Amino acid sequence: MIKEQFDKLPIDHKLEYIKIHIDLLTDSGRRRMGILSSVSALSAMLLIVATFGDKIIPFNITIKVLLSLLLAIIPMALFFYNLDLKTALNKNVKYLDELLGRDSKKEILEKQTKLNKFIGIFPDIVIYLLAVIIAILIYSIWTK
Repeated sequence: MIKEQFDKLPIDHKLEYIKIHIDLLTDSGRRRMGILSSVSALSAMLLIVATFGDKIIPFNITIKVLLSLLLAIIPMALFFYNLDLKTALNKNVKYLDELLGRDSKKEILEKQTKLNKFIGIFPDIVIYLLAVIIAILIYSIWTK
């Protein structure tokens, strides 16, 4: 829907239309924060993997390749999931801005506290930190 069509709608339809997009924005933000619980569970799994000994699973070349692939998939999947959610969030903000004829992203950024800005980038930081930890684990698997 373009702005001209939106402006012709009755006020109750406009409010309902905007409510749908605000709900989508809220949902996207919450899903991004949901990444953190997944990262915690995956980190616990990595701790278990890191403590495996040769008595439980012999580290032959096949096990090293499979373990490396499974470990590498974790940060890649989280990165793309996070990117998808950020893209959805930005598209909804852009769409609402077009309908309302304003730049709400700029307004939001100006009013955010440092803590809220940090909370906004925290999932990214955690994903990159997990990727570094996994890279170190993969390196240690291959140098063992």
